[in-house]
Amino acid sequence: MENDANAAAVGEHSFGAGKGVRSLITVTLGTGVGGGIIIDNKVLRGIDGTAGEIGHICVEPFGAPCGCGSRGCVEQYSSAT
Repeated sequence: MENDANAAAVGEHSFGAGKGVRSLITVTLGTGVGGGIIIDNKVLRGIDGTAGEIGHICVEPFGAPCGCGSRGCVEQYSSAT
C-alpha cells in the first residue's frame, strides 16, 4: 500500500519526467495537497510516514480548522475540497 502522492512520485521517477534522475519532489492536488519525495532513488517516508504531506503545513496559525486537528493548514485553502 502507498499513498497517492508517493505513488505519483514513483510513477514520474520510473516512467515520466523524472525518469533517470536520482531525486525529485512531486506535488499532488486533489481532495488534499500531497507531496511525494524521492531521494537517491528511494521514497522518503519519514519516521511516521508523513514526509511530503505539505498540505498540513500551517500557513495561518489561527485559520480554518483542519481534519488533522490543527488550524490553518495549506489544504484548507488550496485543495479541491
